Amino acid sequence: MIKTILLTGDSHACGQGAVGFTVTDETEFGYDPFGRGIGRNMRMGGGDYINLVRAEINRITGSTASECTADSLSAKYGLPLLHRCVKLTKAIMLECPADLLVVRFAENNTPASVKIEYAENSRTETLCADRLRYGKLSFRDIPIFCSGAPVVITPLSGEVLIDTVMSFSGSYAVIRQGVGSCHCLRFAEDYYGDCVTPFTPHILIAEAHTINDWLTGCTPEVYGEHLSRLLGRMKQDCAHLHLLTVSPVAGSQDAPYNSTPYNRFIEASRKTAAAMEIPMIDANAAMESALAGLSKEERFARLFADNWHVNDFGHKIYADEIMKMIRPIL
Repeated sequence: MIKTILLTGDSHACGQGAVGFTVTDETEFGYDPFGRGIGRNMRMGGGDYINLVRAEINRITGSTASECTADSLSAKYGLPLLHRCVKLTKAIMLECPADLLVVRFAENNTPASVKIEYAENSRTETLCADRLRYGKLSFRDIPIFCSGAPVVITPLSGEVLIDTVMSFSGSYAVIRQGVGSCHCLRFAEDYYGDCVTPFTPHILIAEAHTINDWLTGCTPEVYGEHLSRLLGRMKQDCAHLHLLTVSPVAGSQDAPYNSTPYNRFIEASRKTAAAMEIPMIDANAAMESALAGLSKEERFARLFADNWHVNDFGHKIYADEIMKMIRPIL
């Protein structure tokens, strides 16, 4: 059975800052940071660290990954488009020879239901988000461990919308589950059941969510408690858990966001990982090393896309540090 390598986090794990990231949904429909759902912004092939890690792992192991967007699904099955998703008006059969399919469904606040069938397996999923992230829609990824069997997806009720179908084959599937504007306690309480549990991760790279926790105004001690709660759940649910430290920030390190400098939250994440005996991928330290001796202006130009997100250079550091840690356990 294919093994999953799951990467969780906030907007860095969505790919923000790297080439290929778009904010079309936000600009067209509005954006509620407290809405349900993941982002759909970075496609396969973009320049962010998760795509870089996936490309390297696929190269090493001979695994493959591809995606079929709503436009392609619409053309193939003769289905209409709505909000840049394909609307299921009939059952469709996905016949790609994949070990794992991940279907990105769109949800609104009117319940819909869909049946998923493959081999001897059948289940029904309810699609509904109580608070929408992108004005009219939220998004949720549903994995289907089909082991090469055709998958039939049948709309049962309501408006069933699909954004993307991702296909994975071989030894490993590298899966992105980024939730923008999300601090670690919210991820643990509101997203864990959708973004971690269904993927049965073999390797889990958990971003420390540090920036969004810092922005809440909490103390480093409270942040450490929340991070411990999240990592405690993850540690029980996968064979290999690693904590990924988050990049530096540009601009002010304190007011008006938090009376405590941001770097103390980075230290809190390191302290938490050490106390829980969780291996740490210290991308923050690698980035600070790459910035050593540079002026404020030079630091920004080298690493940052904006004050809180790194550019392609920063995403490559993330990817390089991750691969150093997980290459020996592949």
